[in-house]
Amino acid sequence: MKRMDARRLTPEAQEDLRRRVVYAVREDGMAPYQAARTFGVCRQSVAAWVGQVESDGAPSLAARKRGPKPGRGAWGDPDGERRIIRTIRNDSPDQLLLPFALWSRQAVIALIGARTGRSISLSTAGRYLRRWGFTPQRPTRRAYERNPAAVKAWLAERYPAIKARAKSENALILWGDEMGLRSDDAIGRTYAPTRRVARRRWSGRRDGVLDAT
Repeated sequence: MKRMDARRLTPEAQEDLRRRVVYAVREDGMAPYQAARTFGVCRQSVAAWVGQVESDGAPSLAARKRGPKPGRGAWGDPDGERRIIRTIRNDSPDQLLLPFALWSRQAVIALIGARTGRSISLSTAGRYLRRWGFTPQRPTRRAYERNPAAVKAWLAERYPAIKARAKSENALILWGDEMGLRSDDAIGRTYAPTRRVARRRWSGRRDGVLDAT
């Protein structure tokens, strides 16, 4: 069957086509390549529609009105896109009462939906983030109160005496470390401007000796 240009169909006809293709694959057991040939669409479209239903349910196939809302533009107003970018750069999702800890593609989808009423896919969210200069980054680890100068001074001035005493008493020097948890600790990856993001980890003092961590 000759492949059709589904873009020429009305939104309602596109929705009907998507539902019939997905039903043929999921309910009738038709192979995706067979469905593509039978309905005159590409295999990538078949895979995308089936994937949408599996992840978001049948409502995800519903017809959507083409183009931005009259008089508002794709981002709600002329400065809408810039405000989205500033929000991602300066705020965290939980500050905006979004159910996410980090700026993932899902969080960006939710933000755009809340601000503009637009519904976009994961791939579109990723494309926007790349265009805006945001990349997925894993935070680096850095002690919260680490003082490199104090650590260097302690190793040069105090540690030799401790080492000498341990040797004279035939003792071992054991190094310990402390770990704490922070309520705002960032675990995993987040989208951020293309640079390293610091994650701070607590390292305190104990018995007057600075932990060299």
